[in-house]
Amino acid sequence: MVMLTLAHWIYLFFVVVILVSMVLRRDLVLICLVGMFAVAWSVTGSPFDGLRKIFTAIVVSSRELIDIILIVAVLAGLSSILRSVGAQDLMIAPLRRLVRSPFLAFWVVGLVMMVTSYFLYPSPATALVGAVLLPVATAVGMPVLYTASVMNIFGHGIALSTDYVIQGAPAITGRAANIPVPELMRAQIPLIATMSVVTLGCLLYTQRKQLKRASGSDAVATSNGPGAQVAQVAPVPSVVKFAAAVVPLAFAAALLLSILLGLRGGEATAALGGTALLLISFVSVCVKGRKSLDIVAESLVEGCVFSISIFTRVIVIAAFFYMGVPALSRTIFGESGRGLLFDLAVALSGVVPLNQMTSGLLQAFMGILSGLDGSGFSNLPLMGATAAAFGSAAHLNTAVLAALGQTVTIWVGGGCLVPWAVIPVAAICGVSPADLARFNWFPVLTGLAATTAAAVLLM
Repeated sequence: MVMLTLAHWIYLFFVVVILVSMVLRRDLVLICLVGMFAVAWSVTGSPFDGLRKIFTAIVVSSRELIDIILIVAVLAGLSSILRSVGAQDLMIAPLRRLVRSPFLAFWVVGLVMMVTSYFLYPSPATALVGAVLLPVATAVGMPVLYTASVMNIFGHGIALSTDYVIQGAPAITGRAANIPVPELMRAQIPLIATMSVVTLGCLLYTQRKQLKRASGSDAVATSNGPGAQVAQVAPVPSVVKFAAAVVPLAFAAALLLSILLGLRGGEATAALGGTALLLISFVSVCVKGRKSLDIVAESLVEGCVFSISIFTRVIVIAAFFYMGVPALSRTIFGESGRGLLFDLAVALSGVVPLNQMTSGLLQAFMGILSGLDGSGFSNLPLMGATAAAFGSAAHLNTAVLAALGQTVTIWVGGGCLVPWAVIPVAAICGVSPADLARFNWFPVLTGLAATTAAAVLLM
């Protein structure tokens, strides 16, 4: 029988406050900082030590996430320089010739968005794909709102929730759940397959009439969208064309070599990051010549600003939840560190029977609640920690639980179901965020229900 201490109850109190704040769409940084101080004070018995442990926890969190922060920064920097020299349009322009019908537009826009999101993450990919392919899709009769939904689901849904290339999401979840990243990724394969088939099937079914007819009012991008910017592609120097051809080939080669050499997790991320850094240098030297010294630095600075703007909240929120994870708690507090969340789950199992059904439903419910703040990654430490706690208490497959939590929270908060999370796609496509979120509700919620059922069966 687990003996709960004051630290356990304080930790539980702030977990509840965090979940309620998510529902109310409040920022969590202040709550997590206060929560860390209260928990640290109760663990150490000293308010001064509590102050010190806040910073220690953030340092530990930053150390755990630094590789992910840097790879996002490097890839965002590459996206910046490609955009500045005009190479991004050329990289996708050949796909325009493939789009001859709304049905083809569905798959071309979706698959290009997914592949691009795997390498650049959905936010940079949204600007890249939307600017080039949105006018193409609408020209063949695909409504703008429907195009935005396709970009949303393939990018912020399928790609971001799996993150198989950069592996940021599974790394965060896996560390909090104390399971290897490859194990988590394998466990997610049947779940994301279920989610993708059901969600895309519902989207195609419910919009089959729209795919068969052109909508005169919707078939043209709005004036706020990027359509006018890419109606005609201006002539570009040969060196830019050469750079645009080298970039995808280099990434394809890096990906192939990573697969052949068996690189996974941090090693695969390092290979991708090194490739991106060389490409930044190559493109800048080829296109900008003597100005490349300044251009490379500016691109990396812009990429770092983008990455830090995303991960600042993640670092603080993760630091709070890491205080309740056994291994990381001991890194923060030393020998006095405890697995607070694990202990609470064991105590809960004595009140509410934790079996496959209840654990799966609880994990999915917490994933939905945590995703309501509109953040894709900041709540993954909670999903990993609760998966480990439920799995340990009920003797279930922790990897499946963690994969379920990761899938649910990213599909909800990463940019598919809440209006404040779909703003990037809505802005690029020139549609209302509220309309886009409502458009996504039926297919995504149906997919989440099927995915939760699949996870329950696999535990």
